[in-house]
Amino acid sequence: MAGKYDSVLKTRQEMPPEPDDAQAQPKRGRPAGRRSDPAFVQTSIYIPREVHAGVMLALTQAKYTGVGNETDFSDLAGRLLAEWLHKHQSK
Repeated sequence: MAGKYDSVLKTRQEMPPEPDDAQAQPKRGRPAGRRSDPAFVQTSIYIPREVHAGVMLALTQAKYTGVGNETDFSDLAGRLLAEWLHKHQSK
């Protein structure tokens, strides 16, 4: 007995395979971020709400006023933790 989608399946089987040259074609969309970078690991922390709000406000103000370097919460936390680690490893 012929199935409802036999003609679609037959057409698909007769089509040539798609090329594996996905790297040769320019990618569309957003650039790869930290989530797909194996050098980064996702973690979560608990900090007081007031500290988080103050840091986010200061980072946003720095971004839009041009004062300081452009950074985000993740960059700031990573830099502060790296400084702390360097300080404690050198003892």
